[in-house]
Amino acid sequence: MRDLLLAVQSRLQSQLTANVRALDIFFTENEDWVPKTAKYPAIGIKDGGIDFDWETSKKYKQILSVRLIVWVSIKKLQESLIGANGVLVLTGNVINALVNQKLGISGVYRAFPTSIAESETFGQESDMVQKQVTIFEYRQECTL
Repeated sequence: MRDLLLAVQSRLQSQLTANVRALDIFFTENEDWVPKTAKYPAIGIKDGGIDFDWETSKKYKQILSVRLIVWVSIKKLQESLIGANGVLVLTGNVINALVNQKLGISGVYRAFPTSIAESETFGQESDMVQKQVTIFEYRQECTL
């Protein structure tokens, strides 16, 4: 999982430079936590679970989930949702950067989103943020 998270961060930092500063693509322990040093838009990367599918006593598949959280500052309500730098467009950019990318990890044969949550708004009136969570799944063949 560690190598996958690092590879996801590297890929997003190299692909999303037009919309998000590299510094604002970070690892997070909580989907509602953004570092004080971050600026919006920002993308959090969090580990999901790992499922195993055993084929034989020495061959199995890992199904690794990565949670990607896009945060956008709300300046104008419609813009934060559907604008050029809105949460929906940035979520689409994250998906486009990662779909079918094996990220140089041995055995990975599929990479695709499995769900996109509805966007949510939170924060104080003067500092409101909109977020959207995407779950990405990586399938990897492994041997013991």
